Amino acid sequence: MLQGTCSVLLLWGILGAIQAQQQEVISPDTTERNNNCPEKTDCPIHVYFVLDTSESVTMQSPTDILLFHMKQFVPQFISQLQNEFYLDQVALSWRYGGLHFSDQVEVFSPPGSDRASFIKNLQGISSFRRGTFTDCALANMTEQIRQDRSKGTVHFAVVITDGHVTGSPCGGIKLQAERA
Repeated sequence: MLQGTCSVLLLWGILGAIQAQQQEVISPDTTERNNNCPEKTDCPIHVYFVLDTSESVTMQSPTDILLFHMKQFVPQFISQLQNEFYLDQVALSWRYGGLHFSDQVEVFSPPGSDRASFIKNLQGISSFRRGTFTDCALANMTEQIRQDRSKGTVHFAVVITDGHVTGSPCGGIKLQAERA
């Protein structure tokens, strides 16, 4: 019985020591990290919104209620994206851009806009209430993002649509999604 207890204690002690060593390798304390990597790595992130303001979205009863909800949701979403230092090494910074579309496309905020400008421009959009050419919106979004030459920037796109398509004059959604 004593031998079994000693074996368990010995095993527990060894595993504890191994875990402590792994923890030190995986997450060194802040002082050690600051001494080893004095410079912060910049990580600019641009989020581009593609908003469907076509007839199928905006004519839902009551009229423009879904557009109203988009104008509420997007600012709530981006309010969660804060500039911050991740693990005291990576400086995350957020910028925004966006367009809205139906069978035509309108850029309401260029890529790289600050939060306040983006939200102000977002609140100014109105619905087109026409057909839905999602592929052309994706093609335009891709072009907007490619024109943004900010060095080291990571790009994300958020597409908000009901999925209803009335035409595909720009090659189709699949082709444009693959190009993006």
